Amino acid sequence: MKIVAYSDAHWYFDKVSVPKGDVLIYAGDWCSGDGFKNTIAFARKLSQFKHKYKIVVAGNHDLIAQQNPALVRNIFQESGVIYLQDEGIKIKGINFYGSPWTPQFNNWAFMKEDSQLKHYWRKIPNYTNVLITHGPAYGILDRVPNVGSVGSMSLEEAIMKKKPMIHICGHIHSGYGIMESEHTYFYNVSVCNDSYDVVNKPMEIVL
Repeated sequence: MKIVAYSDAHWYFDKVSVPKGDVLIYAGDWCSGDGFKNTIAFARKLSQFKHKYKIVVAGNHDLIAQQNPALVRNIFQESGVIYLQDEGIKIKGINFYGSPWTPQFNNWAFMKEDSQLKHYWRKIPNYTNVLITHGPAYGILDRVPNVGSVGSMSLEEAIMKKKPMIHICGHIHSGYGIMESEHTYFYNVSVCNDSYDVVNKPMEIVL
């Protein structure tokens, strides 16, 4: 199985060159401005790709997904896209799980204090193979220049406990890259840099 993963295109998704694969994963932030218009356009864009399975998780810029999750789910379903919000799906024996939450920072979508996020991470099944969250775990591909690590400590604790094979995230544009621990490979797949220029490529992951 070949996974193609990216995130944080922020309305510039037409500028992203997406490789072929079996499963396409988008880890949040397709919106910039009109959420309804952006969601319709993004779903139509995804429908053009030939990947057999397409999975989307919302991000902090995707306010419409928090305000009207049923509408967003229907828009994606009509384009043949799987929308995951604190839920999972099994594809060819691989268990995927997606969640949009990140630690509180200003008044954006799907944000709570890190201590409150434990409630959502407890929902991640122990048998999860591929975990998709919008934000990174603390200390892992989460560094902001002149600030330091801003990822979720409670997510890092959950990952160390549940040991998914792969963790895919975005959110922190400057964190783009790959890391690995004893049990998990980590991918920050943000395609935009901190100036919101599309400079990074989607990542290809072979299982």
